[in-house]
This record gives sequence, structure tokens and C-alpha cells, in this order.
Amino acid sequence: MRNPKEAVAAILFFIILSLAKADEDDYYKAAVAVKELLDENEPGIRPSVNNEPTTLKVQTYVRHIDIDEENDRVILDLSLRLKWNDYRLVFNAAEGVDYVTVLNPKLAWLPDPFFINGVVTYHKTVHKESFLGVYPNGTVYFSTRLTVSLYCPMDGSRSLDNNHEQSCVMTIASYGYTARELLFEWEGGKPSVFKSQLRSGKFSLERSENHDCVNSGDYSCVKLEMFLRQDRCS
Repeated sequence: MRNPKEAVAAILFFIILSLAKADEDDYYKAAVAVKELLDENEPGIRPSVNNEPTTLKVQTYVRHIDIDEENDRVILDLSLRLKWNDYRLVFNAAEGVDYVTVLNPKLAWLPDPFFINGVVTYHKTVHKESFLGVYPNGTVYFSTRLTVSLYCPMDGSRSLDNNHEQSCVMTIASYGYTARELLFEWEGGKPSVFKSQLRSGKFSLERSENHDCVNSGDYSCVKLEMFLRQDRCS
């Protein structure tokens, strides 16, 4: 006769398997729904209701900073995270399905952000490190990892003054959409997150500020201003 504890364990095992199978079925149905919507969707057309501008929420996570004072360069290893709503991708999902991952982000409409003062921008690996998630309410979340080399003039004549901060601004804007079509806004809460105790050589990151802006009079943008301080002993 089977031990009662073994019987209970067996029942729990099959319950867990059944729940896992149900979760897989729910996710599969949601993924199929999103795939059908993407197939019907024209990725080259911006999502807009009554021709209103699309709002793009921006967040950055900076992992590493490297400063080339001689060439006025600040190099950042960062994740760029973007969020917007595409009403064409709204779908019904069972409870427990938070979002559907899309392996080919180009199937969806994507914004066209670029770094205005970026000298070089490239991905960290051979295959682009990108993620696209579609939520049932049509919210689209896109994240990609980049290395960005920014042109930031460094005031070497004052770098020995310990009360002086060097400032570097990273500005992100749309390459082709005007502010009437695409609005850039920093994500609320913590729009820019930095790995703790970032430093490069004699410089350390002291603080940062985030601002919304307009570039060239007609293009929406966001600015991240980083304040760097030279070590006293350098």
C-alpha cells in the first residue's frame, strides 16, 4: 500500500503539472493573438488616435562610464528603455499572462530615437541585445543595450578645482518625427538609474538631472545631465 505522504505528493505533483500546462496554453493563445495582430499591422505607420502625437516614455540604466578627457568624450554602457501605447495591439489575455515577448521587434512599429551629441553608437554584442514586450492593453515595452560615445567638452583648466563639476549632457530625440507626431518624456519615478559608485580614472559621477526639451524648435527630446567631479588626490 502506498504511503499516505507519497500519495499526497503525487497528487500535488499532478496538480502543479496541470497548472503549468494551463499557464502554457494561456500564454500560447495570447502569443498567437499578438502574432495575428502584428501580421495585420503596418509597422511603418505610427500609432495615433485622431492624428494626436504618440507619447514615448524614456528610461536609461547606466552600467559603466568611461571618460576620455583629452578627446572630450564620455562613453556610456547603458540600457535604453522605451514605452508607448499601440492601440492596434490590444488583445485579450487570461489572468496570469502579463505580456507577450516578440522575438523580432521589427514586426511592430518602433520609434526612432538617436543621441544628438553621440559620436558613435553601437551594440555590445554581435546579436543586438533587444527585448520587446506587448501588454494586453496595447502598451509596448522596448529595451536595448548600447554603448554610446558622447561629445562632451571637458574644461581642463578648471579640473583641478575640487569645487568644480564637469557637466556632460546626453540628449535623445526623434530622428524623423516632429513634436506634433512623437513626444519624448522621461518615465516617472526614476527616469535614469546608475549602477552604484560609477567612476572613470580621476572622475566620479556625483549626481544627475533629467529634463524634457525641444530640439531645433520642432523636435521633442529628453536630456540627461551628468555631473562629474575630479578626485582630490588626482
